[in-house]
Amino acid sequence: MPGRGDRSWSAGSPADRRVGPGVTWFRTSLRLDLPEGHDAALTLRFGGGTGRHRALIFVNGWNMGQYVGGGVQRDFTLPAGVLRHDGGNTLALAVVAEEESTVGPVSLAPVAVHRGGVKVRAVPAPGAGG
Repeated sequence: MPGRGDRSWSAGSPADRRVGPGVTWFRTSLRLDLPEGHDAALTLRFGGGTGRHRALIFVNGWNMGQYVGGGVQRDFTLPAGVLRHDGGNTLALAVVAEEESTVGPVSLAPVAVHRGGVKVRAVPAPGAGG
């Protein structure tokens, strides 16, 4: 959940994408700076990886899907309102590995950008009250 403590977690580097068997959590904060008055659809994109693993995707507390290493789906649309285009965001991945694996790289990519659109309000994280 966004705002929950992670001080007891082992520190890692974005370059170190290796995980051992079991569950490994990755979490980061990001702030988007998208043009005002535009509707920008973004996707979370997984690059190549190795080994048998899957990653549960959480954005601002919401489960957005599950990437399966070596599977067909590599792009996961992040809807406006869940992904805050004008504020802070928390992205977390729970990687479940059956064997030594590498994950990613993982990136945000635009799907489409259109001028105009409907103003979208942020959807509060589940159980966090905002």
